[in-house]
Amino acid sequence: MEMKLGIGFFGELSIRQMIHCSIEAERCGFDSLWIADHYLLREVSAASAAILGSTNRITIGIGTLNPYTRHPAVVAMAAATLQEYAPGRIILGVGAGVRHKDALLGEVKGSDLIAMEECVMTVRHLLKGETVSFRGKTMNVKGIKLGFSHGEQTIPIYIGAMGPKMLELSGSMADGVLLSAGAVTRYIEEARSRVAVGARRVDRDPSEVPVSSYVLLSMDQDEERARNYARNLVATFIAQPFFKPIVELSGVSNDEVLAVREAWVRGGTQEAREVVSKETIETFAIAGNPKECRRRMLDFVKTGVDELILVPCGPDLMDVTLSSMEIAAWRDDWPSDSRQKA
Repeated sequence: MEMKLGIGFFGELSIRQMIHCSIEAERCGFDSLWIADHYLLREVSAASAAILGSTNRITIGIGTLNPYTRHPAVVAMAAATLQEYAPGRIILGVGAGVRHKDALLGEVKGSDLIAMEECVMTVRHLLKGETVSFRGKTMNVKGIKLGFSHGEQTIPIYIGAMGPKMLELSGSMADGVLLSAGAVTRYIEEARSRVAVGARRVDRDPSEVPVSSYVLLSMDQDEERARNYARNLVATFIAQPFFKPIVELSGVSNDEVLAVREAWVRGGTQEAREVVSKETIETFAIAGNPKECRRRMLDFVKTGVDELILVPCGPDLMDVTLSSMEIAAWRDDWPSDSRQKA
């Protein structure tokens, strides 16, 4: 089964820019567009509807909604509405969220793992048209049911996962798994193994749980310029504790990780970026000139990931996103079956 190829939007582009890029991505043969629900940027449901109305075929992945800023009933309403509008073109991603969560909500107490399990269960039953009554540890609902039908097609529910327990939970109950931007090849391989553990625990075939991964893309004819485009994001990934599961499997030395984190404390992104080495950028991102990026992409294909979602980096995000469309033609380089058994 050939690996799928997507483009990721993180909310920085305007709606009109996202629509323009989406039309071009569909024309060039991309399989999917994934839209992140980053707090205080473009709202994902509205953006998804606008893109669905401007394209004909391409799948829209919502990556991801969370049960803290949206009640699971609201999550189900959004997914069902989009599915009613464009049947069979929606993937619903749910995750615990990361950016600015504490700033919006104050300290979030309780287990993300339990919150995700209860959220997925509630949303799935609602999308089946069932009446849901549930008293859990993170939410309570009593006799709720969607007031309309979105059709007979099932909406796949993916869990955005990073740590080993969330990955195993995903394998046990999700229709797919979404990995974070910044994922390195070794981490993707380990994540697939953890998903397989969770699947086998409930007697599922791990191949029934596709794994999609955001991957940073920074491409320019000038290799040094390409690496610099990705430098800020790579520094952020290394400095933030949330990304520890990826950083630990990246192969980056402890000395460099410590230096980046200390620089971050002193001066934020601008100081931390100066400590990130060329090799580290090339570990966390597909970065370089087109020839080098083409070679590097094969490393990700060989991990057995089911879908790569490219997240372009650059000062003119619209321009670099459109420039990345040529990558759809690189499929000829890929093995006919890129899947490996977990």
